[in-house]
Amino acid sequence: MSSAGAPAPSSLSARALPEACAGAPVPPDAMSAVCVRTPHGDMWVAALLPLKEPTKANSRLVVLHVGEAGSSVSLELGPILDTRLSSEGSLLFDFDSDGHEEWFLRYDGDRHLLMTFSRGRIGTYPHPGGVIERFADTDGDGRPDPVFRYEYGRAVGCADTVQITHQHTGHTQATGRIVLDDRVVQSRLRAECPAPQHGPFIASAGQRISPASVRCARVWGMSGDEAVRRIVSECAAWPKGKDCTSPCGDFDVLLTYAMRDPPVKIL
Repeated sequence: MSSAGAPAPSSLSARALPEACAGAPVPPDAMSAVCVRTPHGDMWVAALLPLKEPTKANSRLVVLHVGEAGSSVSLELGPILDTRLSSEGSLLFDFDSDGHEEWFLRYDGDRHLLMTFSRGRIGTYPHPGGVIERFADTDGDGRPDPVFRYEYGRAVGCADTVQITHQHTGHTQATGRIVLDDRVVQSRLRAECPAPQHGPFIASAGQRISPASVRCARVWGMSGDEAVRRIVSECAAWPKGKDCTSPCGDFDVLLTYAMRDPPVKIL
């Protein structure tokens, strides 16, 4: 991480621009840049610039939109930790069918941009809160759907301490609206979790409780308190944690899922 007195990262002026950035108005002091050309002849550019003054960040993120005629507008999005940008996982798609593709780009590990260009200005395309990890056409309608990621912290599993992460796939509607929940999402949830959890989590002697079964119980409306009560009661006679032969070997992981409200529940 940069600090006062440390040598400034070298700029792209001393190195070759990425091939995709040929002819793009990349700021001359950019330390890293990503450029994508749209089917309509426009271009999106993201660049990391040196900090104006020392902070805990490492660079400033600037996004530019370049029109067919070469005119460009820019938007500075503030200090970030990254010192290098990557186009891995980026996406171009005209969500609102206005003739200009929106641009999805990941940065800083768990942060993202979903930029739009309209009426000569750059802005953020509206979507529900949360981290979008990627887009994928999950229902075959030709529109990429957002896959949201939720971090639930760390917990002791049967073999090791693990980072608990939950993914939820939303839906991109025909109007271009990005939503967490609608009839398509409800149908997908019912396929993943076919029935409510009426019986015990340990359905037969020695069967391990899966995090998926706890998550589905919460999706079907079981309260966090009820899920915790059931897990604690059923696991009373079993070894908990660091024992992958026990039905409750993932005890802490199960409690984590039990206590977290799912982003969407089955209606």
